[in-house]
Amino acid sequence: MINLNDTNGVKIRYTSGVSVAGMTRMDVSGINRGLAFNLGSTAQDPSILDCLKNVHEYGSYNFTVAQGNTGLAPEMGSVSGIAIVREMDGYNLNKMMVIAVDYNNCTWTNYFDKGTWMQWSKQLNYVPLWIGSSKMNQPVTLNKPASGYKRYAAIYQTSNGNGMFAVGDGKTIIINCFNNGNGAAAATTFYEAQLIFPTITTARLSVNGANSLAVPNGASNGTPTMSTSPGDITIKEIWGMM
Repeated sequence: MINLNDTNGVKIRYTSGVSVAGMTRMDVSGINRGLAFNLGSTAQDPSILDCLKNVHEYGSYNFTVAQGNTGLAPEMGSVSGIAIVREMDGYNLNKMMVIAVDYNNCTWTNYFDKGTWMQWSKQLNYVPLWIGSSKMNQPVTLNKPASGYKRYAAIYQTSNGNGMFAVGDGKTIIINCFNNGNGAAAATTFYEAQLIFPTITTARLSVNGANSLAVPNGASNGTPTMSTSPGDITIKEIWGMM
């Protein structure tokens, strides 16, 4: 595309597969914010990644893509997103970052680097349902209802102060972990706990036990002993995950 008033015919804008209306579209402020792609999911629809890698100028590119488009990750639903050009080599794309949000409110990113896409990466999307510090012998009230999420997760801490993370696919989170040593004996303590949601607004530990295996006084040839006691898991955070 050239400026008709330029007798030298200097190129002022170039792209492919997009109408002149799309190339010159302005927003309500009168500024051209870049091109937009609205793509479907049929075999005739071009891949969103092919469209983006073929842009020829700096700018931000908005896109909306139907589920099943060949440029999307297999598990990704329909998305809306933005792509930002970071580096050009003349009219050829060198580097671009892409951020997309699908209909499940999950965030995905991708990056184009000198001819290669880095693959779609799904970001950890979580909503804090409860934050505190409790052994949850009794139900605690959540700050947000535990409903509408695909998975649930908890950050917990052992008696030795080790922080860990557990995930459950349903409304139950199974916790299995161990601590090594207590400073006085060669010992390992295995923790078992089960976090449940009695209602969508409460959570508690229905199981919280510990099995300890130890050799007294750290002797290398001593007889191991095993004991069972109430557990010492403390819940720090509960999340709902998209």
